[in-house]
Amino acid sequence: MFIVLNIKTSKIETNTYNMLVCNDFRKIHGLKDPYVREWLDRLKLVDWGDYRLWLYGGILDKPLTRDMDGSIIGPWEPQKLRQLLDICYKEAFDLKLMPDIKWQKGDVNVTENYWGAYPPGLMIINGVRTTCGKLGDGDLRWKETKLRPTKRPPLPAI
Repeated sequence: MFIVLNIKTSKIETNTYNMLVCNDFRKIHGLKDPYVREWLDRLKLVDWGDYRLWLYGGILDKPLTRDMDGSIIGPWEPQKLRQLLDICYKEAFDLKLMPDIKWQKGDVNVTENYWGAYPPGLMIINGVRTTCGKLGDGDLRWKETKLRPTKRPPLPAI
């Protein structure tokens, strides 16, 4: 099950399906891409509380990229994290943007590999059934994230 934001009513609703589907992702033209701006505008309608979304990687470094790398930073509250991750992914898929958003413990400026928590739902990307990581603590999917140097430091988006 995914939790979604109804942008017409500004209310958070439970979606009746348990998967996201996109077979035609857009190329992303950096942070100024109008679809990325729309995605961020939609996310700003959500109550983020003590959480913040940071973006990094290709969306900041390259004129053209295929996905949006980012991390949600904040306390370990699995229900709220699932809600935020679900909304990030659902809104991105609706705009045909490929998200790579995860929750990570601590600071966004990490110096070593770390374990990130991803949404538990099934995604179908270009006809391929996809889940990220293994189901674990907090009913989230966990995957070790390799630290990759980027040209620019992470940018707070929300």
